[in-house]
Amino acid sequence: AYAQPAAQQPQADPYAQQPAADPYAASPYAQAPQNPYGFTAEIARTTTDQMQMAEIAQKAPELYAALAQNPNLYPALVDWLSQLGDPAVNAALASRQ
Repeated sequence: AYAQPAAQQPQADPYAQQPAADPYAASPYAQAPQNPYGFTAEIARTTTDQMQMAEIAQKAPELYAALAQNPNLYPALVDWLSQLGDPAVNAALASRQ
C-alpha cells in the first residue's frame, strides 16, 4: 500500500471552533434549572406560600406539572390546573389524591 506523504494528509484545523466546556456541569454548586423568575421545580412542589403558588402559576407554565404535585395547593389552583387539559398536570393532580 502506498502512503501519502505527511504534508498531503488532511490536518485538523487548529483554529476550528471548539464547543465551550460547561464550567458548571460537574460543579457541586450547580443549581437546578431556573426560569427568569428564579422558580425551580422543587420550589413549585414544596412551597406552602399561596402567593408564591399563584405567581408560579402565572409566570412559569413549564412548572405546572411540578406545581400540581404540591400537596399544599389551595382548591382554586387545583381547579384551575385541572382545566388546562395538560396530561402531565392531570397525572400529577391524580397522584395527589
